Amino acid sequence: MKPIRLAILASGQGTNAVSIIESCSTPVRTEIVISDQPLAPVVKKAQNLGVKTYIVEKKSSKQDHESEILKILKHYKIDWICMAGYMRILSENFLNEFSSWHENKSQVVNIHPSLLPQYPGLNSIERAYQDKVAEGGASLHYVDSGVDTGPILYQSKVALDSNHTFADFKSLVHKTEYQLYRNFLNDLATQKIQTFFYKDN
Repeated sequence: MKPIRLAILASGQGTNAVSIIESCSTPVRTEIVISDQPLAPVVKKAQNLGVKTYIVEKKSSKQDHESEILKILKHYKIDWICMAGYMRILSENFLNEFSSWHENKSQVVNIHPSLLPQYPGLNSIERAYQDKVAEGGASLHYVDSGVDTGPILYQSKVALDSNHTFADFKSLVHKTEYQLYRNFLNDLATQKIQTFFYKDN
């Protein structure tokens, strides 16, 4: 089977990105990591794992910013984009352009630390903990132009009890995120999730 080429978009510490890179198995492989933050720890972590990295900082316009990212993705013939703590919303134009390379199929996914549609956006773990929810968790979903509104692929729950500190709860949610991405990568490798491979327009 031909290789399934991944690009990771990340802005922060890179724990999810590292988990993705380390969890890839034939035929799935991480080609590149793209970050909008030159000093983000994810950049060095990816380099240490032998993955090429690109910094695409904020441009004068969103269109210019996304155009530069698309050029990189096209150069590497990327099949799937995995968002892992990427702190920018992808535009509808970007998503449409990327899907046009893949028979107009959505092949952009994101991990989010809540049981969507609960707690979309920022500080999801903190908000769930403060609300003393019975259970939190994580969701892996397709990306659309909204904020954590795309169709959900996988969800996994984490119980919150009175003995959990915030640090305990946060750690459990993050471990759940890593597992959901591992499930996704395994399903790509075994073709449970079909890949529509890159084709030039």
